[in-house]
Amino acid sequence: RQLGYKPYESQRTTVLVDGCEALTPPAANALLKTLEEPPASALLLLITGKKDALPLTIISRCQQIPFRPLAAAHLQAILTAQGLDQATATIAATLAEGRLDTWKQADIPQALARRRDAYTLLQNRGHVHNTPLFLLARQWANSREQCEEILHWLMLFCRDLVMLKVVSTATLYNHDLQAELAHLASSLTVDGLLDLFSSLGQLQHYLTMNVNPQLTFEQLVIQLQQQLGTAPSS
Repeated sequence: RQLGYKPYESQRTTVLVDGCEALTPPAANALLKTLEEPPASALLLLITGKKDALPLTIISRCQQIPFRPLAAAHLQAILTAQGLDQATATIAATLAEGRLDTWKQADIPQALARRRDAYTLLQNRGHVHNTPLFLLARQWANSREQCEEILHWLMLFCRDLVMLKVVSTATLYNHDLQAELAHLASSLTVDGLLDLFSSLGQLQHYLTMNVNPQLTFEQLVIQLQQQLGTAPSS
């Protein structure tokens, strides 16, 4: 409604919509009407890190301007200057995928602990019925944000495991766990990993549709066993 008013402090009215992938269907439809017939004096900037979560009708009416990620070395220097130790800064900079706002410095230890939780799920994928994985799933699914974190780490692990299977000189996101991942990759198949990656993406979509996080996690445990098979005994 305010876009219909003539700007009085500048030549244009600029509207910034950050995280626009979180728009509900009614809100997206309302925005679509504005995008179809935008006021001449208005500039709308839609920012998202998940373009595929936006309706195609909105994407088709926008000029896309990709933002380049920061180099890992640059991120590492920033994190070190903020007081993070060198080893942790190196890992965090690689896993941040070029985004300085991926996490606050105080959250990095917790994020790395969540990464270890995700790896534990992969390691114990074949022991659903004789280990407390479902209890852990309930613990990790206390919040939607926590559930999204675990799914994100699992997708990065899937990417790294596929790379280890098909490229001998693969560059990994989780490079500090390369030896452990190489051992794990030897018991997995590329097809199984790709199927799991697809399922993880579907589970992420379910979360955006307000599916219960605990149900999502329990489904995740089942998918891990079905698509990656039984973990070898040590």
